Amino acid sequence: MPKKRAEQRLDELRYAQAVAEIETILEAIDRDEIELDELSVKVERAVELINLCRERLLATELKVSKVLQGLKTDGDAPERGAVAEGAPHLAEGPPRRSETGDDLPF
Repeated sequence: MPKKRAEQRLDELRYAQAVAEIETILEAIDRDEIELDELSVKVERAVELINLCRERLLATELKVSKVLQGLKTDGDAPERGAVAEGAPHLAEGPPRRSETGDDLPF
């Protein structure tokens, strides 16, 4: 099986590219397109890519958690259920329908 292109360095790959390469390797294995001599190389590459994806997911999860934690500790944020000044009608909730439907705005 001829090489299609040189493998991209791990640090140059975006997450979606790594996932696409993993899928390509798995599909080639499923279709028996990889020669036995090349199989271990492809499996090693797939493991490297999987580890890269896990690292990126963990790093992203930590960043998102940190950002969300900042929202929770922000003293300027209104409490849940608080009504913005100038919009007291929002505290009443959505308009209620009468049984006849006469109060509908349309």
